[in-house]
Amino acid sequence: MKYKYKLALLGAVFCGLFLWGYLSFQQHTIRKSNRRDYNLILVFSTVDGIFPGSDVMIAGVPVGTVTSTSLDENQAIVNVSISKKYKLPADSSASIYTDGLLGRSYVNINPGSDDEMLQPGDIIEMTQGTLPITDMVGIVLNKFIDQDKAKAAKPNVAE
Repeated sequence: MKYKYKLALLGAVFCGLFLWGYLSFQQHTIRKSNRRDYNLILVFSTVDGIFPGSDVMIAGVPVGTVTSTSLDENQAIVNVSISKKYKLPADSSASIYTDGLLGRSYVNINPGSDDEMLQPGDIIEMTQGTLPITDMVGIVLNKFIDQDKAKAAKPNVAE
């Protein structure tokens, strides 16, 4: 008897997860098809964690998605689709950020101040790629080591 209830519960959970996934996909597809977008090309040295479908944000607000990534002469080329309601100055720059220590990566666009706006197909070359986690840990550790050395070298005034 208990086996049937467990099986029914497992089936309901599975159906619920399937329905949730299906509706999420449909919502994303509908939202994407209703938008009018324009494409930009971003040139990075590295794009670890960025894939088609990754978010493009301005000040933490989603404004588009990554449509493709490719390699050209040892540089990463990222094609993005930006909603037409967001006009970007020609001197805008782009960086790759990570949402938290182990979170997802996304492209962050920093709007410039130029009066001329980017047009569909324009290239943003002022970019900063990802910094590998090992390099970030090394930077933090070196900072703490430097602080300890500075404290050791500082004379004790209280004596």
